[in-house]
Amino acid sequence: MPSFQLKYLGAHSTETVSAATPEDAEDLARQRLLFRDPGFAIAVVYEGVELSRVIQKPRRWPGLAA
Repeated sequence: MPSFQLKYLGAHSTETVSAATPEDAEDLARQRLLFRDPGFAIAVVYEGVELSRVIQKPRRWPGLAA
């Protein structure tokens, strides 16, 4: 199974994960974002090339003005 790096851009750290596809690695990055502040970003990297970037967006609560 290929190894992908998750680069935590706000914390300047990385994590190596095993995933079958780049999409699976991106799903793992999205799971990591559940516990981060809005605006936090994680880049999915394979062999030194950034494949995608996921960003924690602020939650919108129903009934609140935009």
